Amino acid sequence: MIKIALTGSIGAGKSTVAEVLRSVGAQVIDADAISRRVTEKDTLLLAHLARVFGDDIISEDGTLDRQRMAEVGFADPASYLRMNGMIQTAIKIKMLDKLKLLECCGYKAAFAEVPLLFEAGWDREFDLCWTVSAPEKLRIERVKKRSGLSDEQILARMAKQMPQEEKERRADLVIVNDGDMNALRKAVYEAAAPLLGI
Repeated sequence: MIKIALTGSIGAGKSTVAEVLRSVGAQVIDADAISRRVTEKDTLLLAHLARVFGDDIISEDGTLDRQRMAEVGFADPASYLRMNGMIQTAIKIKMLDKLKLLECCGYKAAFAEVPLLFEAGWDREFDLCWTVSAPEKLRIERVKKRSGLSDEQILARMAKQMPQEEKERRADLVIVNDGDMNALRKAVYEAAAPLLGI
């Protein structure tokens, strides 16, 4: 089975590309969805995160307060690295298990949407790496619309990630997501069809 990683900078449109892939029958594992599951209420990882970073990262309902966790992580580089390492390890284990299951089920190819693919060094786990790319101004607009963060907050988060240009350089394929949905669907289909046998 061919394993393809799908990544891109914040606001580039990884999730949009993942939806296009699903619409043509591709199996796509969502690392963010796995992240939510491994930090659900009463999980061992959530309890450990609270011990390390403080109980205030837990909401009143016992779930992870992602906004508060992000504030703690982005305020201190050492905390960010430690927090990210703990969560990323749990996600990676689950993701690789899912990929192995899809392979056992006989799929020709499977995708994994991984926001911090290169930063985490996970690109070595995949046969191909695709990067979704978009102009910075458009990325900022997209993130602001969905999150309500200020330009400064968004730029600070972008600064924590590998530059988009470096992701493009390291990728096997760059998919441009500049807002033209027809062009995006065409590019994704043309790239995925040979891998999926469609």
